[in-house]
Amino acid sequence: MDQLGSEWLQQIGAWAEDHRFALINAALLLAIGWLLARWVGKRVQRIKSRPGRVSPYRIVIAGLVRYTIVALVLVTALSALGVPTAGGAVVFVAITLGMAVAAQGTLHNVIAGALVQALRPLRVGDAIETDGAAGLVTEIGLLTISLRSDDGVFISIPNCQLWSGVVRNYSRLGTRRFEVTVSIGYDQDIDEVVSLCRELMASNGRVLREPPPDVVVAALGDTAVAISVRGWTCSPSYADVRCQLNREIKKALDAAGIHMAPMAPRLPVQVAAEPPTYLASALRARGRSRAIEP
Repeated sequence: MDQLGSEWLQQIGAWAEDHRFALINAALLLAIGWLLARWVGKRVQRIKSRPGRVSPYRIVIAGLVRYTIVALVLVTALSALGVPTAGGAVVFVAITLGMAVAAQGTLHNVIAGALVQALRPLRVGDAIETDGAAGLVTEIGLLTISLRSDDGVFISIPNCQLWSGVVRNYSRLGTRRFEVTVSIGYDQDIDEVVSLCRELMASNGRVLREPPPDVVVAALGDTAVAISVRGWTCSPSYADVRCQLNREIKKALDAAGIHMAPMAPRLPVQVAAEPPTYLASALRARGRSRAIEP
């Protein structure tokens, strides 16, 4: 076995010595081709589209162009080593088919990415949520979708997982409905609280007039009354409007002397049931037997 291995090494060394210039040319071709593919791919990805609009196909086209250049360079390098062009093409096709069979999941991601690019359920800059992951879309790639969460965490989601799951796009529509819940005690004036909340929403310039905002009694709890403050605002202002209303409602209720109360349920009180009849009789009999013992 060792002798056979040494013979192979000698043959490989002899072949490399005879084709050293071809090997150098092939290595240079591969290096230059790889750099050229990366440069062209980046140039294609940076092509500007119409003002105010991001082309949904740039990343996919850039990837296809890059891989095409790499494939052509590989065939050219094989030809430089003395392999016939037809043979190199056959080898390249065989390798491609083998990779396609071995990487079916990758192909699924590529197809799902093409569908996402074509149908455009989301765009770069949209705030989305899917399968427990939420954040701003930073890149729509050939294989994955990249997100940046609110706390600055990078999230990568495979295209096929996103395509087959449920996606909540908080930026797709221009407006969103917000809701703020206020809980007050039963001894407080509900009409006064409703009036204060309506005045605060009417004075807030970011609360839309259509559809009109509303304040309703949402629930009657065990210890408090829940009042729901509902309105519509532009999607980018959703979080800011909710935080602002929470603060203003708390200050207005304090100024009016209205006390808030938690919506805490009453704890159930369970009364222990009496022991079964046979158990009680056995306990009484045992007590009598102990009493008559000397």
